[in-house]
Order: sequence, then C-alpha cells, then structure tokens
Amino acid sequence: MTRNHQRRRAKHIALFTLMLAVSFLIVTPIYAATFTVNNNGDAIDAALGDGVCATAGAVCTLRAAIDEANALAGDDIINFSSVTLVNTAAALTINSNITINGMGVTVDNTMTGRVFNITSGTVVIAGLTIQGGDSINTGAGIQVIGATSILTLQSGARVTDNDAVSFGSGIFASTNAQVTVTGTGTAVTANLGATNGGGIAALSGADVFIQDGATVSNHTGTPGSSGGGVYLSGTGTTLTVQNGGTISGNDATTFGSGIFADTLAQVTVTGTGSAVTANLGANRGAGIYAQGGADVFIQSGGTVSNHTGVTSDGSGVYLTGSGSTLTVDNASISGNTNAGFGGGIYAITSAAVTLQNGAVISQNAATTSGGGIYMATGAGALSVTASRITFNTAVGDGDAIFQAGGSSAVSNSCIVCNGDNAVDYSGGTTPLTLGGNWWGSVWGPYHSTSANGLQCSPGDSLNGANALANYGISVTTPSASCSAAPVGNWLTVATAGCTGDEIPTVSSIGHARTCVGP
Repeated sequence: MTRNHQRRRAKHIALFTLMLAVSFLIVTPIYAATFTVNNNGDAIDAALGDGVCATAGAVCTLRAAIDEANALAGDDIINFSSVTLVNTAAALTINSNITINGMGVTVDNTMTGRVFNITSGTVVIAGLTIQGGDSINTGAGIQVIGATSILTLQSGARVTDNDAVSFGSGIFASTNAQVTVTGTGTAVTANLGATNGGGIAALSGADVFIQDGATVSNHTGTPGSSGGGVYLSGTGTTLTVQNGGTISGNDATTFGSGIFADTLAQVTVTGTGSAVTANLGANRGAGIYAQGGADVFIQSGGTVSNHTGVTSDGSGVYLTGSGSTLTVDNASISGNTNAGFGGGIYAITSAAVTLQNGAVISQNAATTSGGGIYMATGAGALSVTASRITFNTAVGDGDAIFQAGGSSAVSNSCIVCNGDNAVDYSGGTTPLTLGGNWWGSVWGPYHSTSANGLQCSPGDSLNGANALANYGISVTTPSASCSAAPVGNWLTVATAGCTGDEIPTVSSIGHARTCVGP
C-alpha cells in the first residue's frame, strides 16, 4: 500500500466517523417521559431535569411529576398508581406539553388558591376531577393564559366546586389561549358564582369549545353576576358549542344565565343536539345576553330552548347595542317562557335579528308582549325569510312578533297557530312589511279592525291601531257576507315547512281555528 493510498484511506475513515456521529445527532429523537404518581403528597421534585420524578423522600407526587415534565423537552405523560386524592396548597403551574391521565383521581386545592395555572404548552387533562380552588380573583379551578397555552379536558374530566371572586370560577382563559371541553361526561359544573363567568370566563381573544356531549352546567350566580355558564368579552374572543355540547342549568342574577357576550365577542351554537337550554331566570337573557357588538349564531340544528324562570326581557336571547346581531339559520329558539317582553328574542338599541333557511321560533311566551320576538323602540332590523314562527303566545299583543321600533320584513315564512294577536306593529323606523307568507288559511291573515275587513279569515292575525298599509300588505276587503275570499299579498298554499300544523281552510266569522301540535 502506497503512502498516498494510506492517507486517502485515513481521510475516508475520519469522514465516515464524522458522518456517523452527525447522523446520530440528527435522527436520535427526544423521547417523551412518562411519570407515575404514587404518593398523594405535595412535595416538589428533588432534582429537576434528571428525568426522574422523585421528591427528597424518594416518592413521586403530582407536583414533582409536573416539575420534572416542565424541565424536560418533549411531550410528557403523567399517570397515577394507588392515588385517588391529591391535596395541594398552591397552584400547580404547567409550562410544557403534558398529558395527565387521572381517571378516578381528584386534585383539591383545599380552598387556598388556584388549582392549575397553565402559562404555555399543549395540555390534555383526562378523567381528572379539579376542585377546591378559592380565594383568588380569576380562574380558581384552572387559569390558561397566552397564545401558546392550549388546554383540552376530556374522558370525563370535571372542573367543579371552585370559587373565584371576579372571572371564571371554573376556568379563566385569556390572551389568545384555547380551551376545549370535549366528550360525554366531561364537564365544567357546579362551580360557585364569580361576578363574571361562574363556569368559564374568556377574554382578549381566547377561544372556547364545548363539544361532543360535554357540558357547562349548574353554576350558581352571586348577586350582580353575569354569564352564569360562560362569560366572554373582547375582539376575537369566541365560544363554540358544537356536536352535542350543552350549556344548561346555570344561574346569573343579572344578565345571561347561560352565556354573556360583550365587546365584539362571538357565540356559535351549531349542530343537532348542541344547545343552550334550561338555564335559570336572569334579569335579562336567561339563555344568551349579547351586547357591545357581539355576534350570536344559532345554526345547523342548534337550539336555545326551555328557559322558564322569571326574566324581565328575552328569556331565550337578549340583544342590545349597535353592531350586536343574532342570526338563526336552520336552527330553533323554542320553549322559552315567563319573560315580560320577548319570550324567544328581545332586541333593543340598534341590535339586529335575522331568521333564515328554516329557522324556527316556536312555543315561546311573554307575560306582556312579543311572545316570539319583541323589537323594542330603537331596535335594528328584523329580517325573516323561509322560516317558521308558530305556537307563540303573549298575554298582551304580538304573540308571534311585536314591533315597537326598528324595521321588520317577513317573507316566504309560516306564521301559524300563534295566539289571537299574532303580529303587532306599533311603531318603528319603517312599517313592518309582510309578503308571501302563509297565515294558516287561504283567506290570508285576520285583522281585528272591521274597517280593514278580513274578519272572515281564520288565519293568524294582524293587529294594532294601524291600517293594513302600515304592514306593507295590500288586501281587498271581502264581501260583508264573507261569501268571497279576500285578495291579498299572501300565500294561498301552505309551504312545505307548514305541513306539520293543523291548518283550517274554511273561513268563519271571527278568529276561529284549530291548531294541534307544534
């Protein structure tokens, strides 16, 4: 072998050795650590970053496991062995990607402060019960802060019996954080009343998802509280209730027992089985209260329903403020009762309402006016197309719709089987216009003022001290004997969406008809 050949061979060996070393550096992964909590104490880890969960007493506590996981790179897992209750004396802070599998385990702060504080990381809490957070301003159960903080509660995890002073007794999320509560049996429930958000409070761009059978329920409000279930405020702050998620049984003494939305926040209830339902009576908006330009979307089978507690205005939804909107699209607001005004919907101060694509407003009731919908003085526009307004009642006027303000247009919709004063126009920026609707009779709507005729029709009524022209509908007075049907701007054949109602077709003097079933 020549000297040059030996040199080349030595170079090749050195290069191969270097490449092999580099390859190990490149492909060797950082493996996630798994820690098993075997002690119910609260001691810290003795040697952070060594990959071993061990206190000075050589046991693994939940706090020590979290400390060690925070100190290590990678996605870490925490399990439990022979531990069912962990009592803590200070917040458990998480700033790493951690999954906590805690089925059958309770972590109790024993009313000395916050239970969990998440400052960064993707955190999954499965099965664990989180309780006993107290004596703190925000997020007594869990606080989640920052755009890199993502929390998922799943597999029957429960946040319960926590009590914050101001925001989010159960969970407080802020500054673009994300919280998902998912799966049947997973719940934020029975936390005590913070002033804002007994269950969850979300501010400053945070996103909250309640989905797949999860619930936010049974929170008790303190005097002056708003958002018994969920409170949200701020541009970009969102709440999405989807795929069977529910918000129910919550109580706020002032505004929004179910949901309170403010300052350009957005609420979406979407999908069959997704519901804001059976929350307790509030001063305004037992189901949802929205103000300050907040947008509310009820869509694709979602519901706001069965709010029956005493409420001043808007048992289902209360809207106020310029830019605040409610859109009901192929969804329903139903069974909301015991409001003074606006059993289903109450809108005021430039707030606007849109019903479309098979929306249903049904079986709502008011003790004064506007059983289905009440558009108050100063309200924005009401737009109704291809929707159903049925079986609503009010003790006073406007069983289906009462318009005291704003402008309203209802077209190609089914207005059937409401009470004896179905639609009442008493004022507004423009007349209420009604065109191409089905009123429950080929004779069109009934009008109670003899000067305007139409006493022959058994259809749902137009009423108030206004001429028919004020309703934007043109009719011809029938003969005195009612032998000939009046001619007017309405449908003479029921739309497909109306076939579920008993619809009379033979006129009778007076407002007589038979309606069965919603």
